[in-house]
Amino acid sequence: MGYWNTGRDGASFVLDLHQDGTPMTWGDAPADVMDTALQEIIGVFKEDLGRAPSLEELIAGLRFSAGGLQDDDLTDPAKTAERN
Repeated sequence: MGYWNTGRDGASFVLDLHQDGTPMTWGDAPADVMDTALQEIIGVFKEDLGRAPSLEELIAGLRFSAGGLQDDDLTDPAKTAERN
């Protein structure tokens, strides 16, 4: 499974950088997990609300759920650069 540079808008093979200059990255395995999660979320929306979520709702939901993660669950590019 491969990884590649990604853009903030989701475009593949685009060089968007974190503030520390490291490239944003995405890959096959995380994309597969995301595909499955999105299909489950769409199914729940359709069952509960009778419609699929909008892209804006999906992004807001990701931000909501990611806000509950612990600091060490996500990489801080600035801290990664300091270690290297």
